[in-house]
Order: sequence, then C-alpha cells, then structure tokens
Amino acid sequence: MSAEPEPEAEDDTVSPFTGDLTPELAADSAWCAAHAPQLRAMGLPAELAQPLAAKLRQQQFDAGESVAFGWIDGAGPLQSRESWFVAATRGIASEGEVWLSDHVWLFESAVAARAEIGATPELAARLTALVGTQEEGEPQPDADALLAAIAPLAHPIKFAAASAAEPSRVMHFVADEFGSRITLLPVGAPEAPNVRTAALFDEASQRTYSVVWPCADIAEGQALQRTATPSLELIAEGGAQYWERRFDAEESFDWYCGWEALAERALSALREGQKASEGSDVVALVAGNGNSSLPCTLLSAGRTACGTAGIADGCGVADGLRVLAVDYVASVTERMAAKHPDAGVEWVCGDLTDWSSFDAAELGVHLVLDKGCLDALLVKPVAQRAGVTDSWLTDVDDPAAADALKYLGNCASALRRVGGRLVLVTLGRRENREPMLTKAGLEVLSWDAVAGDGGGSERNGAWRELFLAVAGAAS
Repeated sequence: MSAEPEPEAEDDTVSPFTGDLTPELAADSAWCAAHAPQLRAMGLPAELAQPLAAKLRQQQFDAGESVAFGWIDGAGPLQSRESWFVAATRGIASEGEVWLSDHVWLFESAVAARAEIGATPELAARLTALVGTQEEGEPQPDADALLAAIAPLAHPIKFAAASAAEPSRVMHFVADEFGSRITLLPVGAPEAPNVRTAALFDEASQRTYSVVWPCADIAEGQALQRTATPSLELIAEGGAQYWERRFDAEESFDWYCGWEALAERALSALREGQKASEGSDVVALVAGNGNSSLPCTLLSAGRTACGTAGIADGCGVADGLRVLAVDYVASVTERMAAKHPDAGVEWVCGDLTDWSSFDAAELGVHLVLDKGCLDALLVKPVAQRAGVTDSWLTDVDDPAAADALKYLGNCASALRRVGGRLVLVTLGRRENREPMLTKAGLEVLSWDAVAGDGGGSERNGAWRELFLAVAGAAS
C-alpha cells in the first residue's frame, strides 16, 4: 500500500543530503529520495525534508517544545474542536520547523469504524481521551456517540491501487492531540493560515503520520491555524453540523452531473409555469443548494434565448422569474450571497422540512430542482447499516425517513398550487425512491438513467448509477 501523490510541481525539488554521510544521514537521504513524490505533492519546503526524515527515524514528536494547548472557556462542548487551540510558546519562523503528529487511528469506513470502536475497549478509551467526551465518574460513551464526536477529527487519505485494474483506496486517519487541535480556517476566512499540514505514508514502517510546518512567522502566544480539510462523512448523524464542516473545507461542488443533463426538463417546467402564471412570477426552488452555482445557471438559462440550452427557440422565460436557492446552513448561504451579489438569485437560509421560514409554499412553485438533496435526507444512519454498501433508507415507515417525507410533502403542496414539477437527480433506483414520492403525494411522470460527470468526490469515487426523474403533485 502506498500513498497516491498529487501531480508533481516542476519547480519544487527535494534534494537528499549530499555531504559526508554518516549511516544515519545516508538513511535519511535514501528516505527522502524514496518519498520524493509525496514530499513534492505535500508542498514541503526542500530544506525541511532531511529534518523530517530524521524525526521519523528517531520517532521524535517534539512539537511540545514549541507549542502548548489552550482551552476557550464557554466555546462549546468538550468534543467541539473549536474549544481547543494550539499556541506557540516562542517565536517560530516561517518554514523554520517541521513537526510530526502521530495517527491514533486509521480506518476505512464509518461502518468499520463503529464496529471497531465497539469491539476494542482500548481504542474507545484512547478516542474518548482525545475528544474529551467523558467527565470524571461518567460511563464510557457508546460507539455511536463516540463515532459522532470523532467524525470532525477523521480526515481522508487516498492510497494508490496495487494495479491499474483496481480502484484507489480511501481511508480515514485521526491525528493525535497536536494534529487534531490546530485551529481550522474555513473557506473565505479573512485570516491566513500560518501552518500547513499533510498526511504522509511512510513506506518503511507502513504507517501514516501528519506533517506540520509553519508557512508564516508565528509570534509567541499566537494560535496555530490551518486551512480546513474534509472530514468523515457522517451525514445522517451529523445533520447541519456535518454540512457546515464540509462547506468550511470546500469552495464549491456540484453534485452528480452538470446543467446540460437536466436543462431540458428544468426549462420545460419553467415554460409550462410561464403559460400558467398569467403574468405573475414563475418561481423555481433549488433544494439544498449548498455551495453550487446551479441557481445562477438556472436563472440565466431561464431568462435567455434557449439556444444556449440546446432546446428549440422561443422557450425562454421572461424576467419575471424568481430562483430561490435554499439551504439550512447559514454560513454557506451567506457566502454564496456574497459571492454572487448581482446574479439575481434569492439565497435563502431555510429548513426544507418546514417551509414556513420562506414564502415558496404560499406562492406555489413551478419547479423544484433537487440534485442530491433527497438523497442526503435518505442516507441510512450508520447504526442501521448491514454493511458498507447498505446506504439508503427505503422503508417509508422508518422513523429515520421522516424528514425526507416532510420535505417531499412540502414539495407536493407547493407544486400542486400551480401545477409545477419536481426535477430530481438521484442515485436511488426507482423501486427505492418512488414509494417515498408516492407516500408524500407526488406522482412520477418519467424516470431515466443519465450519465454523471464521472467525478463524484474524492471520498465517494465516480457515480456508478444516476437517474433523472420528473414528478408532479398527485391529483
């Protein structure tokens, strides 16, 4: 197993020591040469490669000579990453140090992690100490509570496949207290990071570590800060907190497919809405928009001559088109509004299981565009999964599916007012999704397989099956 490096930068070289070599220096030089692709991909300054090799050889975890932990009173529960910080105990020069952070745990999936926590008391005790979920005298937290607490600290690392015929392997690591308590800066933060971190796979020991080095001068007493990175996908259990963490680490992401795959159905719904609106606004709602620019594309395509969408001329929608981009994470809603101030989109922070927080339900909606929102609501809690591939809630009577049904019921009510359409892009097969739609008062009008963009995410891999459905409110 070897870590898969990113493309190498031509101007970033890692040169092994070339002076008189002691056996130790020779070993460090050989290590640098063997790990050069990883070190280049990490962006580690060349002058720090040899000190890193020496620290790995000696298993020297000496960050405590330069930093100390701090605690922010009232910042949140003990398991909250934001409650802790790491501060310099002396002045530290940019690119003048390199530190190792040990990895407490390496696991493959949330299902495997839950099982391992439950079966390994020593691991559970170590993780409990790391996140601080146990007060003195309290019992050990159960596996589900501990997994939820550790999820923000678990980050993906990708390993190259053994052969071209096999897929890459994504695992998750949890770093020690030093690596886990460095302050995270979200996308768009006004502050600049002063340290960089990267996961490293040591070929010799077959172990993983995090490497930390300063990328700016750090004054005594100043907190160490790094750019936020993705964490374990624990969607059903994490709710809005999971999505906020994801958006903090992600500038933008479009789920499943591009606009071209759904343009014809979406614009058809807008054309029908224009005919029925009798001069009033045509209303479109993008559900669970997150950090996607899809609402801007929808608004532009709806107001422009439809040659750009590959549909017959004359199918444009007049300027009386409202596009509401709704998400329940306030930070990403605010960020998208600031990013697209002149787009004309209404960026709404609202709960799609309760539409009373915005006016779409009263107005009626001609188009609900759902690209992954329903899927997110139907992700099965880890505790209910029989295995890694057991991902979806399919029983309409399962209490865990209640939010999905509330959301779909709201869609049905708003669509029924004006004869609108739900355009749904989903990974779920028709036999699994249609019962949910039917129970909520929606009728499937078409269901087709479509090609995804092949990208998926680094954590999920490419989308294997993708479907485009159109539904309306049942009569």
